[in-house]
Amino acid sequence: MRRSSRLLRCCRVSATLSGRRRDGLYAASWTISLALLAMPAFVLAQEQVENPLGEIIVTATRLQTTVWEAARSVSVVDQQAIQNGMQQLALDESLAGVPGLYMQNRYNMAQDLRISLRGFGARSAFGIRGIKIIVDGIPETLPDGFDYLVNLASQELNGYREHSAAKGTVLNGRFGVELSGDDSLTFVLNSTDQPRAQDAGGISATQVALDRRSARAANLVYDAGEALDQQRFGVVYKRDRAAGSLMLRNYYVWRDFSNYLPFETGGAVDLDRFFYGFGAQYTFADVLPAGWELLTGFDIDRQNDTRKRFDNLQGVAGPLSFDQLEKADGNGVFVQGRYQFNRRWNMTAGLRYDTIRFEASDRYLVDGNDSGRASFGEPSYSLGLNRKLGSGVLFANIGNSFETPTTTELANPDGSGGFNPSLQAQTAVNYEVGFKTGTQQLYSEIAAFHIDLEGELVPYELPGSPG
Repeated sequence: MRRSSRLLRCCRVSATLSGRRRDGLYAASWTISLALLAMPAFVLAQEQVENPLGEIIVTATRLQTTVWEAARSVSVVDQQAIQNGMQQLALDESLAGVPGLYMQNRYNMAQDLRISLRGFGARSAFGIRGIKIIVDGIPETLPDGFDYLVNLASQELNGYREHSAAKGTVLNGRFGVELSGDDSLTFVLNSTDQPRAQDAGGISATQVALDRRSARAANLVYDAGEALDQQRFGVVYKRDRAAGSLMLRNYYVWRDFSNYLPFETGGAVDLDRFFYGFGAQYTFADVLPAGWELLTGFDIDRQNDTRKRFDNLQGVAGPLSFDQLEKADGNGVFVQGRYQFNRRWNMTAGLRYDTIRFEASDRYLVDGNDSGRASFGEPSYSLGLNRKLGSGVLFANIGNSFETPTTTELANPDGSGGFNPSLQAQTAVNYEVGFKTGTQQLYSEIAAFHIDLEGELVPYELPGSPG
């Protein structure tokens, strides 16, 4: 695919209207976004493949498709936009121009980015929730909410404000092995060592006026911040045959995490996490009638957390106040298909069913046994329609989703162990229509979507336990 040597023009226009009932059970929004990108390039997907016609192949939709055949909006970002003139400290630098995607960077290495995709994920105080990110076939997000490449990056910051220093090293590796002409293995390795990320905390307007580089007093007293040590290993096997193609994935992640919060009782957190998963996907080929494409598969993900809390004695872990073993199991089966009616019309449809189970085993029995369980199970579907119209494509789709509380959100708000039985899954139905068109030099797309959201989970803080 030929690429432009410079950016000729880029503009983005968006408008949003939203409403919410007072009881917090319903939220809806209409958003219209227009994006013009001067160069066609990589789609935000788990893989990108180019062909001599200059088309971009999207595989994040599981059923491989082109940008024009995808019955949904697609944003593209290329290597030049990611690297040129960027510090490359965080993902928000290169994705700031994607319509519907909002990334809040608090420039606090102890709190990370907050990612919101059309509103999903906005409730999270930290981490990524409600959005699933897949890289090289391996999930980057947790189960609860290139052929040869080695990359080593080290970062050390003093921080603009007092008590905001951070240090970390990341090692990434990707190795592809061809077993035969149609069989391949891909190994993915990742190691993250972040021994210290200090948290300066929020300060009042008065304190900003006196010294904008100062830290919150409580964060200094309790040495607020976090440390992380994580290793990840994954393998993806692919096999292509005339009758169809098979993909198998398997991954393992070990994470040691510690966090000092700016209060005493239970303010020192120690988390030892192990999560892993298996998945399979089979795409049928020659065995189907003309015009049909079909795939089916399953996902199995497991997460085990040993979570302990200690009193924070001014930056030193004191007596144990919480000890709980938490498990999250996720199972999903899915089927997805596409039918080409003729040269102008095609339709895609998908159906999935997920079950997610949470279990907490209280191992700190001084204050009683607060063990508990919670289960969720929901179907989800999607239906999309495409029609070629002149030099562009008119598309429409509808789909639903459900999002469970995370293990952290399920915790009882009174500070005891076990799970909060009153929390239920959040559900949503998304409607979208749009039009896309483009040439080798210019790609444009306009899309409008409406989301009906029920049972939205709204976070809040306890006055005595901020954070």
